Amino acid sequence: MTKLCPSAPQRRRTATGLTKSMMKQSLLLVVLSSASLAQQDADTIIQRSVAANEADWKAAHEYDYVERDQQKGGGTKTSEELMILGSPYEQLVAVNGKPLSPEQQAREQQELETTLVERQKESQHERRERIAKYEKERESNYLLMEQLTKPSTSSW
Repeated sequence: MTKLCPSAPQRRRTATGLTKSMMKQSLLLVVLSSASLAQQDADTIIQRSVAANEADWKAAHEYDYVERDQQKGGGTKTSEELMILGSPYEQLVAVNGKPLSPEQQAREQQELETTLVERQKESQHERRERIAKYEKERESNYLLMEQLTKPSTSSW
């Protein structure tokens, strides 16, 4: 019968200890890599979202659309946003998800027609001022949106 080397169990423990240490280091590396990848993924998602938002923002003034807004006291108002001669016009089409009554629809239609006539009668100077006001407001909103999507540089 052969005797086992007395140092063999010691080596086994050392190898096991080394394996555990390597596993811990590997796990730490995986966790740190995952965190880094997650941050990169989040950054990529944000960058793509900002790019898509910017493209939508640039094209928005070329389209009419419907918008539903929540009211402070509850309920909703749905409006059709129409681009008329260079700036938007908001026409109410529903309240709390229900279409306007025929009387309200008639009033909204009359207001739209009045606005059309007024805008058609504008002088070039008046039209430029109206459009400039709209574009200034749009630019201000764009800058605000841009600030909200930039990474924060403040340290708390």
